[in-house]
Amino acid sequence: LITNAKVAILSASTLAGVIGFVFLMLQAKAAQAKGVAYLTSTAPQASRQTAGAEAARKSADVLEGIDSELVRSEIEAVQKEKGRAEVVVELGGDDSPDD
Repeated sequence: LITNAKVAILSASTLAGVIGFVFLMLQAKAAQAKGVAYLTSTAPQASRQTAGAEAARKSADVLEGIDSELVRSEIEAVQKEKGRAEVVVELGGDDSPDD
């Protein structure tokens, strides 16, 4: 009986994980199609793993293009307070006209 319960819990957890992953993947693809990027900007002294360092470089490249001093100051203030800033950038979708 206990073995059946363990197998049921393992199966339910696996199914929930797969469904959750697929749901988040579909949301990410929809956001990407709309031209939305989710960036995390961390303080330069933050320690990162290799993938985190690469993501930080890509985020920094996008954030360098921000011309607004107000937005830059808000990002820097959040970085000082929390150690990181999470930013949502709307880049425009593939089908949006160029201005």
